Amino acid sequence: MSIKKHGVKKQGKKKVGRNDLCPCGSGKKYKKCHGMMTFSREVPTLSPQIKAELNAKMAEMEAIRKQQEKQQGWGRPIISMNHMGYRMVAVGGAIHYSKKWKTFHDFLFDYIKIALGEDWGTQEIKKAFAERHPILQWYDFICKFQRARVEEPGKVSEAPMTGAVQAYLGLAYNLYLLAHNLELQTRSC
Repeated sequence: MSIKKHGVKKQGKKKVGRNDLCPCGSGKKYKKCHGMMTFSREVPTLSPQIKAELNAKMAEMEAIRKQQEKQQGWGRPIISMNHMGYRMVAVGGAIHYSKKWKTFHDFLFDYIKIALGEDWGTQEIKKAFAERHPILQWYDFICKFQRARVEEPGKVSEAPMTGAVQAYLGLAYNLYLLAHNLELQTRSC
């Protein structure tokens, strides 16, 4: 008795053909033994409760997607998480983290320093208030505002938005979006 060999070699092993004897030793053809596959053509009937739950979950996911698109545009989503007491934020291909950041907004308050360089900010703060760059004037207002409004240092607080806070956070967020979504070219001045 001769056995026809069917199959394709993959990674040094011969594939068992449908009409070959099953390697289990049953004496049956592979297609009638371990190679037998059954597929159900029937679509399962879902109960009205499961259909309602699926529809609700799909609506919830769509609402989250629309809210994210409205808040963040079409760029990469904000990637921010708390891990072992550290707030971690992805910016492009980099990860920034700090134990003092409790929220993404805390990160934004520091991100201008990261984006523009601490040395520049330190030089500006040494100047008289009227001579400082407007960003550092906003920063001065924010520091005073936080001292007056933060009830318990290290805890998340709530306060009304002011012009300086909005301007500072808006700039920080825009710098973050640029760095998170684009590869910026460096320019020499």
